[in-house]
Amino acid sequence: MPELLFQHPARSESPGINAPRTPRRARHSHDFLKNAERTHHLIENKARPLHDEPKTNPFRTQSNQEKGPNEPDSNPTEPSWTRPQPSARLIQYHRQRSESRDRRGAPPNPVLFFDLQRLARPRRGSEHAITDWLRKTHEAGAKDRLRLGIGDDCAICRTSASEDQLFTTDMLVEGTHFVRGSHTAADLGRKALARGLSDIAAMGGEPRFCLVSLCVPRWGDQSWVRGFFRGLNTVARKTRTVLAGGDLSHGEHMFCDVTVCGAVPRGAALLRSGARPGDRIFVSGQLGGSALGLKQGAGRAWRRHVRIVPRLEAGLFLRKTLRATSAMDLSDGLSLDLHRLCLASGVGAAIAMPPRFPGASAEQSLHGGEDYELLFTVRPGTSVPTRLGALPLTEIGTIFECRAGGGPGTVLLNGKRLEPLGYDHFRLREQRAASGAVKSLRAETRE
Repeated sequence: MPELLFQHPARSESPGINAPRTPRRARHSHDFLKNAERTHHLIENKARPLHDEPKTNPFRTQSNQEKGPNEPDSNPTEPSWTRPQPSARLIQYHRQRSESRDRRGAPPNPVLFFDLQRLARPRRGSEHAITDWLRKTHEAGAKDRLRLGIGDDCAICRTSASEDQLFTTDMLVEGTHFVRGSHTAADLGRKALARGLSDIAAMGGEPRFCLVSLCVPRWGDQSWVRGFFRGLNTVARKTRTVLAGGDLSHGEHMFCDVTVCGAVPRGAALLRSGARPGDRIFVSGQLGGSALGLKQGAGRAWRRHVRIVPRLEAGLFLRKTLRATSAMDLSDGLSLDLHRLCLASGVGAAIAMPPRFPGASAEQSLHGGEDYELLFTVRPGTSVPTRLGALPLTEIGTIFECRAGGGPGTVLLNGKRLEPLGYDHFRLREQRAASGAVKSLRAETRE
């Protein structure tokens, strides 16, 4: 049960013989609300207890409880996003239970009116926080087998004296990446493979083969499965990517995971971590088209959203001709992806407005995801053409040293700080939960 996360030692006092008996579930709700207030007081006040706080710290493990006040925890790398915090839905459930307890004649609850908005504030979870923790805890001892592990577009495995292998994997989940009826089976097959190929392009690599695991939804029949793989094979043939195997299953919703293997000459892969102060920043194509298409649901912008074009030829051009210092694909929005590139390189970036897809807003071009264009940097003085065939290459800014304008990851747009507001699965989920909790509280207040 969720409330077990917040249980404290039982109180010494007990109700009198003639005191009204409180239903068990209501008593749990009363304890949950009080312990929730304690928990968030500790978070906001750096573990400074309330006047009646027990001597134990709910954030420390049993083994750590026995340590002295100045001794470090046994797992210092555990990320902050693992701390137990009640969701807004759980808080609402226990609020209702506690109110039911009061109506039954139990003593009034003195801590019902804690700060719900503060409890619903998004936690410190993000994709970057999770991947950073995974990199610190799971890559130890793997340096001899991996040239590059968690944190870039692809993992790099050195298997020969002349070549590095690139590995990437991408999920396509119904309800997260698409909704039923918005894409044909062939559209989903094309998108599933193209997303992984875009990562290979960002590293300057060439695709070799792919593995596809598909969970066929309850609403998908045999003709739908064939349509899915026909769409996937269309992209595979154009890019010379061999479908080498995978797995098939079934479930309530459609889920697909595609692993792509590519190759690049030894030590030549384009990384996010190579940008240096003074480097010039470029993007391929026009930004915001996919976000506009998702909003409109029709027309040229919708086709841009559905039909991803992995920039494999452009990636090879960046590696072979321009000798780009860093690169990545724009899957989650320019503001967030440029922030990630700067964090990996330990630098900041100053940019102007990027080229916009016709009809896209400034917000869509800066924060809209799934454009799958290439973001890259080159050394000062490098001659970069304005077009690569029909594909525009546009300079949008320069890289600067951190001390000149802020810490690593700082992005300035026309001299003002640009927040990384692109798509982050975990941050968006918690923002929605927080928004729902605050709206619920306001509705109760009006009533």
